[in-house]
Amino acid sequence: MPLEPKPEIERKWLLSNLPVVEWSYFLDISQGYITSGGSEVRLRRIIDSRGPSEKYILSRKTGVGISRMETEIEVSCDVFELLWPLTPGRRIEKTRYVHHYQGLKFEVDDYKRKSPLFTLEVELPSTDTTIEFPDKLKTAIIREVTGEAEWLNSSLAT
Repeated sequence: MPLEPKPEIERKWLLSNLPVVEWSYFLDISQGYITSGGSEVRLRRIIDSRGPSEKYILSRKTGVGISRMETEIEVSCDVFELLWPLTPGRRIEKTRYVHHYQGLKFEVDDYKRKSPLFTLEVELPSTDTTIEFPDKLKTAIIREVTGEAEWLNSSLAT
């Protein structure tokens, strides 16, 4: 059965600091790009604070702006280890802090090799969804960077 791409509607903001909120959980993410540009293929190792196991994801994103198409598949550690060498010079190490508020998931990324650099991403059910920010997140926002190529994770990868 072929994998079906799913729409991902997401907005992104640059933050001044890591806000102090009650985080639901956090993820340590190693992310590498096999291709980038109009169609990016990325590989991720995710360690979830809620459990001891690692998860490996291969995904493809296409499109630009607030709405993009994404296809994801979980792969084995062996597949990750086979593909990871294809990503030198195009990697990100980050900790993602997750906070749930008003029915939305707010994800703050702390980029380890780019510190201090913090971004906030919110996945939305539709492009016209109104976002109500928790006060402690709102005060850290510098500006929205949705759709700006320099703030895509693939652009930040070194």
